[in-house]
Amino acid sequence: MDRFSAFATMMDTLFEFSSVSGVNQSIPRTYGTEDVMYMAEVHLLRDIRDTENASVTSLAEAQGKSKSAITQLVNKLEKKKLLKKDSMPGGRNILLSLTDKGYTVAEYHDEFDKAEYSNILAGLPDYSEEDFRKITELMQIIIDGSKQAIAEKKEQAK
Repeated sequence: MDRFSAFATMMDTLFEFSSVSGVNQSIPRTYGTEDVMYMAEVHLLRDIRDTENASVTSLAEAQGKSKSAITQLVNKLEKKKLLKKDSMPGGRNILLSLTDKGYTVAEYHDEFDKAEYSNILAGLPDYSEEDFRKITELMQIIIDGSKQAIAEKKEQAK
């Protein structure tokens, strides 16, 4: 197999991974509370927990989503009493923070990931930390290239 064919096979595999990952994200689960949640909701809670001065704008930028998409998730999570909104003095900005229940979900998700990742890692004894760094670097290059191609296609469609 030549270099181009190997790369094309890898890209097909990444596309398949993307499809499988999308299905996984659409399966609702519970994460240490009675609330049934989707992965996007749990990841948003994690990001709020891990982001100083988290706001809809900062989260939208970090996740590459629209403000309206983040606002919809925030409103759902607020109704479930997983997060709270705090107004900034003298401004329109709203800071987001987790409730105790929200922390429970985020921590449960972290433990869930550790267990799942440990199971996968057990099947990869020949891969080093450096190998994972290189794979991550490669994937980021592919993601950045894909984002650029999407932006160009949107520009051409205008």
